[in-house]
Amino acid sequence: MTRYMPRRIAPDNLALAVGQRIRELRQDEGMTIQELAETSELGSKGHISNMERGLVRPNIQTLKQ
Repeated sequence: MTRYMPRRIAPDNLALAVGQRIRELRQDEGMTIQELAETSELGSKGHISNMERGLVRPNIQTLKQ
C-alpha cells in the first residue's frame, strides 16, 4: 500500500518547484493527469494534482514511479 504525505494547505517552495517540473514533464509527453496516474502506478489523479500544485512533497519512491 502506498502511503501519501499529508496534504498542505498552501504550497511550500520546494514542493511547488517539484510539482511544476512534474507538470512540465507530463505535458511534454502529451499526457493527462489520468494517464500519468495509470501509467505510473500511483493510481490517484488527486494525488498527482496535489503534487503538481505543491500541496504534497513526493518522496523518492513516488518520484521513481
